[in-house]
Amino acid sequence: MGRGTKYSPEEMKGLAQVLIQFAKTGLPLNKDNLRDHLQHFALEKGMKPSFTNWWHRKFLKEHPEISRRLTSNVDRTKAREWDKEKAEAYIALLSEHHAAGYLTEPEGIFNLDESGLILGYERDRVHTEVGVKQARAHTEGTTRDQVTVLFCGDATGRMLRPLVLYDGKVQLESMHRGTDDKLYVAVNDSGTMDADVLTDYFRKEVIPNMTAQKNIVFMDGHHSHVLNVQLFTLCEKSEKDIQLVCLPSGQTHHLQPLDCCVFSGVKSDWTHYKNLRRVDPDFEISRRTFSGHMALLCTPLAHKFSFDFESVKAGFRKTGIFPFDPEAIRQTVDKTPTRNDQQQNPLLDKHHQSLQTIAVILRKGLNFDSEKVESCLDSIVNVGTGHRTVAESTFWKKAISRDTAPFLQNDVDVPNSAAMFEGNIDTVRKTELSSWQFAERAKSIDAGNALAMESSLKNKDVLAS
Repeated sequence: MGRGTKYSPEEMKGLAQVLIQFAKTGLPLNKDNLRDHLQHFALEKGMKPSFTNWWHRKFLKEHPEISRRLTSNVDRTKAREWDKEKAEAYIALLSEHHAAGYLTEPEGIFNLDESGLILGYERDRVHTEVGVKQARAHTEGTTRDQVTVLFCGDATGRMLRPLVLYDGKVQLESMHRGTDDKLYVAVNDSGTMDADVLTDYFRKEVIPNMTAQKNIVFMDGHHSHVLNVQLFTLCEKSEKDIQLVCLPSGQTHHLQPLDCCVFSGVKSDWTHYKNLRRVDPDFEISRRTFSGHMALLCTPLAHKFSFDFESVKAGFRKTGIFPFDPEAIRQTVDKTPTRNDQQQNPLLDKHHQSLQTIAVILRKGLNFDSEKVESCLDSIVNVGTGHRTVAESTFWKKAISRDTAPFLQNDVDVPNSAAMFEGNIDTVRKTELSSWQFAERAKSIDAGNALAMESSLKNKDVLAS
């Protein structure tokens, strides 16, 4: 017989903490999610799954720290926009953890993330005979064939055994060959990280290696991380004091230590390691041999391209996690104004100084008559005011030959430039220029410098109009 249907007060308190943690990640659980979690939890403990409206109301009454609210949906694209307000919110979150003692011991501050390592050879610059258009390089794998590897390290620079994840049904002997127990090997149907694999890795590798009194783990927003009820429950019930922190959405490239200072070096060393041995007939990179190669490179000083995991310390420092540095986090905010904040360029008209410069070039340098010059200026003005139908039209005009380009100098004024155009049109080519491009150039051209307009003309041969 099972345990019945009654949950202990400790189990209910842990459940309440799980709900709170999920809400903090931006993915709060609804009533149906809670029911699924309880069914999984009950089956795991040998209990009879039981979830009724009466039980739900009783649970909320006994845990006043939990309340039901309508979600305020936030678009994922907007959530990825990193601004000062979001940076301060992230700093406030870390400040709470720092005050509670979770960011004071480097051996208790962890970061984990997975990445895909390509088995095939990437494109490389090689030597071949002059005139050869394609340098063929035979390889056994493809750049689409890769293996998922999860790395986990702490702020002291210590790296735990990497998790190598293969797709399949069972673990094969070849997956462990040559590893010397330096890797944690796992298998699932897809070969991509899921909740079960990550939870098992936490249970068998991460938690046993936690030595600090208080521990904190930083992760990105991958679904196997933030939607992992099993992982939250495991950490809550563990004897270790563990906090899980989800990094701000879309900002891991400058807020995650592994992304900042480790992954680029790992992938570069992996590529160089493969390319160094690609002409060796006994060298093989495949799923059968990947684990052995990975174990070798994860061993310090075992190879000239062994991974430099010491850089993870610099990653925690650069991201402002340890030592805790709010200013380092504030520096990640782009100081340039966003598109909506930028000052709009003044509207152009025919009397604008830049357009008068263009008119001189068209009239004196390209022999446009007054009617055609006026038409061109009208097109530019229309583009500047947003009339895209006019902007899509193109016109043909004569351009000076490349022979005149060396004579142009930045300090030449408009009249001299026009005279130079008149005296050096020995070779005339037809050049097509989009009205939209013309307008963009017009907005930045200096009235005293005709060179900016000349450089915008594309010197290419076309059919005469």
